[in-house]
Amino acid sequence: MKRIDEQKVWTKEILERDHRLAVMAIIRQQIDIVGELMERNQGLVKSPLSYNMVAGLLDQLKTHAIGAFTENGGAAPSNPDGVPITDIGTKDDNYFQFPHKDLGL
Repeated sequence: MKRIDEQKVWTKEILERDHRLAVMAIIRQQIDIVGELMERNQGLVKSPLSYNMVAGLLDQLKTHAIGAFTENGGAAPSNPDGVPITDIGTKDDNYFQFPHKDLGL
C-alpha cells in the first residue's frame, strides 16, 4: 500500500477552503451592495411593501447563500471573516453562534 503525501492533501484542502471563503465573501459583498443601493434611494420608493419585501429577501439571501458553501448546508448566519452577523433582524439578535475558527459559525 502506497502512503499518502500528507502535505499535498492538506495544501489542497487549505486552497479549497480559502477559495470557498473568498467566494462567500464576494457573494456577501454583492448582497450588501444591493442593500446599500436600495437604502440610499429610499426617497424614490413608491411601494413600501415591496421595499420591505426586498429587505427581508436580502436578509434571507445573506443567510442561505453562505449556507450553500458549508459542509452540511446549514443556514446559520455567518460571516467568512469570523465576525458574527448582527444586522439580521435587530442589532441585538445573536442567532446561532457556534465556535468555528474558519467560518465564524
